[in-house]
Amino acid sequence: MRRSCFYLVLTLIACSAVDAWAQDEDRLPPGLQATVNARDIAMAVITYANGSGALPRDIRALSDGRFLPEGGLLNDDGSAWVADGTPFEYIGVDGVSPSEVPDWADIVVAHASLDHPFMGEPHPDNPNGSWVAVAFLDGHAESVSVDEARWLIDESRRTMEAIRDGAPLPMYRQLEQDAARLAQAMRSFASKNEGIAPPDWASTFEVLRLSEPDADETELLKIYLAPRARDTTFIPSFERDEERHEWINTNSMWESHAHGANLWRVPNPAFTVLLSARPDAWVRTPDRRLREHVRRLAFAMVDMRADLVDREVLDARRRESSGLFDAIRDGTPLPPLDDAMHDLRALSIAIADYAKANDGYLPGDLGELVPYLRGLWGVHEREPARVFLIRSDESVALAAVELDAEWVRTNGSYVYLGDPTVRLRDLRGSRAGILIHAPLDRPFLVESSIENDKRVPFVGPPLGDMSTAASATTLPMYLFPAEFLEQQAADSREAIEALSQR
Repeated sequence: MRRSCFYLVLTLIACSAVDAWAQDEDRLPPGLQATVNARDIAMAVITYANGSGALPRDIRALSDGRFLPEGGLLNDDGSAWVADGTPFEYIGVDGVSPSEVPDWADIVVAHASLDHPFMGEPHPDNPNGSWVAVAFLDGHAESVSVDEARWLIDESRRTMEAIRDGAPLPMYRQLEQDAARLAQAMRSFASKNEGIAPPDWASTFEVLRLSEPDADETELLKIYLAPRARDTTFIPSFERDEERHEWINTNSMWESHAHGANLWRVPNPAFTVLLSARPDAWVRTPDRRLREHVRRLAFAMVDMRADLVDREVLDARRRESSGLFDAIRDGTPLPPLDDAMHDLRALSIAIADYAKANDGYLPGDLGELVPYLRGLWGVHEREPARVFLIRSDESVALAAVELDAEWVRTNGSYVYLGDPTVRLRDLRGSRAGILIHAPLDRPFLVESSIENDKRVPFVGPPLGDMSTAASATTLPMYLFPAEFLEQQAADSREAIEALSQR
């Protein structure tokens, strides 16, 4: 069931690659086309929910021409949307808000017909080779075995029906939801304290109580208890706030290395663990591929995405995040990969500022960004030349560098794909998904990825709000294997060149 955030990103980009193939070929193979159509349904659900605040009641609500692409039609009874010969059924529940649903990456919202699967090569996880396309609430689509699809559909429907009816969620879903609620409370506390995370768990309770004023206090306090302690631990009535705070800090099952650190300085919120369950606070959760129950721990990232994962993977992620938060608090050099992501974010913010000051045009090279660097802190404030270098290119002599455009052109590490004849806003909606990336020949070890492999970080065009430290953290950052990124970068460069010739 659990997949790395890195693989979620790869799934989304793979769909983009399929789109590019569709532009070059007359027609995709039916199975791949079904996956593209499933992704279209997932995105339609997201668009609908963003506008209405709730999931669509049925597939009819998406088929009025505003959400689903042209070419598909409802079947006779309106229960399915048929595209390229493949019927898709919707399983969302009327009245449920996406914000109430935990772990979007495992919640199915639609699927191709289970009665007419596609056939592929047999595999140990899929002995007869039959598979169908499924669409998930986070916007991605996958091709999975029919047995796995049935499991996913049943689990997703049970979860959404429980949310609709106000029924208790399965404990593993409840822990995901609780992790997300606490992450949101930590982020809310930070937003009111110049980015500084709360110093302890008791401080998050005050935020929860304000954000959920109608919630029962005892139920809120259970969020801090381990799964096996929730029904057996006596929660007293507290006469003084100090007593409640002491009880929370003593009994909390959660751990965090972020207490007191500036969350606005986290280079990539989607790759950094904000909080996690203690090793003994595990929960049994069904694994959709193994189709058996396994022990896993709940956690949430700084971007508030919550999930469950094996202890070995979580321990690796926690080690990486611990080193980052220590560096943020101390103002010392960030771990190498976080340092590269920090640089890419800082350069992206500078590109947005450059464009704003130059009629919307992109800079000709990264050297032109020197006057536009802002918001630097710690070692980067003392030695701003570091922003243009990956760790292996840094030296002890950087403090003496007279930073100017020519120095950057001669010494800079990062690869820039922009063109000074193209406006930043022109990249919106284009196939230019990459604007700056780290060198391909020096990838970074990602200990917490599934294969413990090496990846290269990159960032897309800074098209959102980059005006404040808080808003700049929303700029998406990614990690890809070098060989995959090389092709994606070539496609982006080609798209930017095409814009420059218009």
